[in-house]
Amino acid sequence: MTMDGIMSNRNYKTIKFHFKADESQRRLISFLCHIAKNLYNYALYILYDDYKKNDGRISLTKYDLKKICSVNDNYHIINTSTSCMIVFRAYENFRSFLSRIKKNKGKHDIINKPGFLPKNGETTITTQSFNKIVIDGRTFIKMPVSNDMRTGRIFGRCYADPLIDDYVRRLSREDTRKFYLPVPKEIRDYDIKTVTIRKRNNQYWVSYVYEIPEEEEIIVEPDLLHVMGIDVGVNNLMACAMYDNSSFVIDGKTLKSKLLWHGRKMAYLASRRSNRKYTRRMQRQLSHINCMIDDYINRAVDTMFREARRHGVSTILIGKNDGMKQGGVHNDNLTRESRRRINEFFVRIPHMRMIAKILQKAQEYRIHAVTINEPYTSMASFYDGDVPARGAEFSGIRFRRSLYRTRDGRIVNADINAALNILNKCSPEAGSLLRCMGITVPKRLQVYS
Repeated sequence: MTMDGIMSNRNYKTIKFHFKADESQRRLISFLCHIAKNLYNYALYILYDDYKKNDGRISLTKYDLKKICSVNDNYHIINTSTSCMIVFRAYENFRSFLSRIKKNKGKHDIINKPGFLPKNGETTITTQSFNKIVIDGRTFIKMPVSNDMRTGRIFGRCYADPLIDDYVRRLSREDTRKFYLPVPKEIRDYDIKTVTIRKRNNQYWVSYVYEIPEEEEIIVEPDLLHVMGIDVGVNNLMACAMYDNSSFVIDGKTLKSKLLWHGRKMAYLASRRSNRKYTRRMQRQLSHINCMIDDYINRAVDTMFREARRHGVSTILIGKNDGMKQGGVHNDNLTRESRRRINEFFVRIPHMRMIAKILQKAQEYRIHAVTINEPYTSMASFYDGDVPARGAEFSGIRFRRSLYRTRDGRIVNADINAALNILNKCSPEAGSLLRCMGITVPKRLQVYS
């Protein structure tokens, strides 16, 4: 959704799954991802060379880069459509690097350059050129391969890179003739636009981008009365205050405890390894915790929207601070150890991913959702009319864990107080009404109930 609230009538969704490849498929995918890595590094090398020659600028367009890379052996080993997307990805990454330099003048030390991938590594392959086929009632995507692979010409060539020859020796002609990916039954009838295969923690994950049916373009008018403010956190993953003086908290303690268990498990596995490399058990553990976090975030967002729709909310205001992961919590009322423990979990919980999920879901439910800057909303007293600004004197104080005392001695939930300040920033009318009515005691909603 754009800031003016206009929703596009063309929508796309992504579904991903763990592709449990057999030995033959694993050899082929590993080979293709390795060749993709070679091509990506070559494109990046050309861009860095052009960058140095032009004093910090690039004169090449992405089509010029594609033409230069087309003479490389790696370009023709995999399908041309896939090769183009790899080259374009390298170009876009480099352009993003240049735009960050332009935006952060004088702060070049905080900008990471696009790095070359490891010599024995692999990278993501993406294609938009494929066929959908049905075998024994099941739908598959037939992934494209190059003419050299389909005809077996790669087996009769000697490449300049000995690693390519090593990968080719592991393959058989049967491996390269057919390459099918299963299509989940949930999207069997949809128009699939893009297929992506990526290696993560020694496992292969497939993502399908598909188009959902076109709908009439709808203009969503921001309603600044039926609003809800959201403050994100750790123990309280989302503290939500609504216009009708009701409030609720999405529990984050379960996610916090699972992250704590994961850290202890990883420390135990790390103590038993003989070198600094990740073992297979560590990679499986990482994959498990990543899936668990994704599932928890998705369920938490669904729970929040279920409550919002039940109360007729039409506008959602989400508090967000740029760079809040780097700065962490700076509350002088907390001890140093408390700040350290809060920041430890605050950094590990993917709040940005959760906010992006909320914005996407809001578009589906025809709810206007925006992010606003939220500094000092946890310190300012909503009921005393404090302005959350730097250097201001605040009337209340956070005197105990999760509790906030206003000037007149009223005690409210500290995170709900922050959510009310976020709501008041964009909707003073709703804020003044809530200041008169008061807010209910927030109910705590469990994600796994």
